[in-house]
Order: sequence, then C-alpha cells, then structure tokens
Amino acid sequence: MIAVLCISFFSQCSQVQALTPEPISLESGLWEGIESSTLHYRLLQIGNDGKHKFHSVAISSALRKGKTYPFTNDDVNCTSTECFIQFPSTNDNAIRLVITPYLDSSYKVLEIPTDSNEQPLAQTTYQLDSAKNGSAVSHFLNTYKNPIIKSLVKLNSDNEITGLWVGRLVMDNKPQLLSFAVYPDQQSNFTLHLNSEVFVNSTTFMVTDISEHRSVIHIETKHPTFANQLLINRLGSSQLRGYMYSKRKGQTLQTGEFWLLRIE
Repeated sequence: MIAVLCISFFSQCSQVQALTPEPISLESGLWEGIESSTLHYRLLQIGNDGKHKFHSVAISSALRKGKTYPFTNDDVNCTSTECFIQFPSTNDNAIRLVITPYLDSSYKVLEIPTDSNEQPLAQTTYQLDSAKNGSAVSHFLNTYKNPIIKSLVKLNSDNEITGLWVGRLVMDNKPQLLSFAVYPDQQSNFTLHLNSEVFVNSTTFMVTDISEHRSVIHIETKHPTFANQLLINRLGSSQLRGYMYSKRKGQTLQTGEFWLLRIE
C-alpha cells in the first residue's frame, strides 16, 4: 500500500510506504488444554506436511474416548492477529476455531459449534499450551494404564471416595488436568498433570489422614508445599468439588479449586 503525504507549509509532497502486516501462522507441534465447561481435553496437532488433527477427549473416560477432526492447510485462514479453522463437516454440525497467539508458547481459542444452517451454538473459550517440553495427556495415560484403572474402579463405592477420580484444578485462572486416586489400604495420591512439562505436582496421603465433619471431607496430605490441605464436598456418588491450599509455617502459599468425576 502506498500513501501520499503532503506537507502544505513547504508546498511539497513525499511518498511514504505503509507496510501491510504479514499474516501469522500456526506453529507445528502439539498444543493441549482443558475446555472447562464440559470437562473435555483439547489437543491440536499441527504437522509440517500440511496435515493436521484436532482431538476432543472426554476427561470422564480417563482420556480413553473422544473425537478426532482431521484438517489441512486449505481449512486454515490467518490474518495478522488470528487464525480461523473451519473443520470439514462430517454431519449436520460443524466446528470453527478462532486462534490467537498468547504469551510465548500458548494460544487462546474461541470454539464455535454451528448447526446445519451455519448458525452458531454455545461458544467456549480455552487456552492451549505448547507440549514440546512434555504432554500432560501422555503422562496421565502412562500412569493410569487399563489394569490400574480397572483395579481402581473395583474400589468404587457410593458411600466412600475410594477409586479413581479425574477432572481439573484451577489455579491462577488456568485449568489443568487433575487425578485423585484413593485406596483404602495403601498410599493414595492427588496429582496435577502440568501442561507442557515433563514432571507433575503430586502429594500423597493415607486413609488415616482423612476426616469428615458436617459432610465436608478434610484431607491433610504429606507434601510440604503443594496441596497439603484438601477440603472436599460430595456431589452425589459420581462428582466431587473441592478446594485445595498449601500451607507452610502458618502461611498460605497457593490455592486452587477443583472438580472431579468418578471413573467408572
């Protein structure tokens, strides 16, 4: 674009080159995060060969069940500030994503499902983090293989919290993957599977560390600085909502709110 700048005081004009911003592009690799309203994990795979995939996996299935939406470069349109992805429609409904870069290694995503008339349905927003340094999903699946899940499911009881629970923990307004494995006769754990990291934050406890008062479960865990106090409310037999905080030498270090679903 060429703009002409005239300076009338000196009765002269000069041409000024106005640069048009270049469109952004989606970086290749794996990006992952949680869509909190339905407790689904989202994974965006961007390939170097122009072939890509978008995965939506149900946390309630222990990340074993979900849908995959393949797409190519032809389905992506980027401006200087965001990228639009229109997935090829496989039925009457379709999905669009509006993706904006966030910080150095994340994307903010607006997800827009549409009906057969291309009218938008309920919209959701979430954050996807680069998993180049490690995947929370991979760590979770490596930790909870089918034999382990089956052994934990056998412990399920309507009146107890024994078994495997999976959901999300929100700290600093960011939801991340959380697992809560409770055994009646051995060490149990409360584990935060961190996006884009090769490690987890985990704390342990025994059933003797569990108490209940007026329907509120209190667990004092073993970790000196992570989630050493848990306050939990039962929502029926299949959901838990709670609050964790870390306390050391009388000072509160961090807080978080969590929502867990029982794995059946």
